[in-house]
Amino acid sequence: MKTIYVHIGLHKTGTTTIQDYLIDNVEYLKTKGVLVPFAHRNHNLTFWVNGKENSQKRQNQWSRLMRKIDNSDAPITVLSSEFFSRDISEIDHWHLNFTDLVNKGHTVKFILYLRRSDKRFESLFIEAAKGGNGMIDIRDFPYEGFIDNWNLCEAIKSHFGQDSLILRKFEEDAKQGLIGSFMSCLGVSMAEIDELKYQTNTKPNLDQLRAIIYAGELFGKITSPMFNSARQRRKAIKRWGRWFMDQTNNWEDQKSYTLLPNDIAKDILDDQFQSNKKIAETYFNGDMTHLHVDDLPYNSGENLSIMCMKKEALEHALALFTQVDKIVDSMNIGTPTEKRDLQTDVQDT
Repeated sequence: MKTIYVHIGLHKTGTTTIQDYLIDNVEYLKTKGVLVPFAHRNHNLTFWVNGKENSQKRQNQWSRLMRKIDNSDAPITVLSSEFFSRDISEIDHWHLNFTDLVNKGHTVKFILYLRRSDKRFESLFIEAAKGGNGMIDIRDFPYEGFIDNWNLCEAIKSHFGQDSLILRKFEEDAKQGLIGSFMSCLGVSMAEIDELKYQTNTKPNLDQLRAIIYAGELFGKITSPMFNSARQRRKAIKRWGRWFMDQTNNWEDQKSYTLLPNDIAKDILDDQFQSNKKIAETYFNGDMTHLHVDDLPYNSGENLSIMCMKKEALEHALALFTQVDKIVDSMNIGTPTEKRDLQTDVQDT
């Protein structure tokens, strides 16, 4: 009997950090008894990829997964995708392939990191801004309601039992080390992990964000003929943004800012309150401190216009904008070659 851990990677709960670590350490984790079956994110195991049904590719990938588990001596297998949560929430028969694993004698456990909904929303806005969406006001960012986490948990529990669900508090675990937290969920002790190496979606400070938003809008328009898709454009601008943040890492630390005005934050928290209350009562002895807050400190939201930047930061940013070779290099994506970008199947080993 083997244990298959399914990481349900809600967006903006450290999913990329965990996935990058798994992908980069396939061989090392094998020595720890952990099978990472594919050297890419496991979106091909889900029902939809980039808005298109994934039926044949999905079944091929599941067949390969079954063979890899059968052929491996590792007692632990790890799967991770942002889209498992969507499948579980929206598709009645989402559980069938996981049930097949149970029928083969394996144990399936689901790992879910929970984050306060207003903080997640703000982080989603920042990520979109880093991809060149052109917004400088979070009020313009659409909120359509998150996946109901309670219904998500209930769907898993109904098919696999409450013991199959491992819920973690994102903010607390992130402070202690997210990768270390994840490995502890697997029951694997790790001597030392370079957590900083895998924090690729770090929060920019306030002036960095202002400059990145301005640059994304400017470069996106100028270089639009170079892109085959909006997804390529977003990835290119984010790649340039990472370079920009590296070049400006000596700027004054301004990471404690809040973009969400109180009224929007309260609406989001209220929208998720009943779901989070049920989760707290069932899984956290009624403790809602990591899921909800009643009294928000007054905040009207930061102005993200480039005109609000400190003079020295603005001058430095404008100088970096003139380094056209760095801009062009980031735009030349071509065919993905980095293993963390791959979505194709790999051969059985």
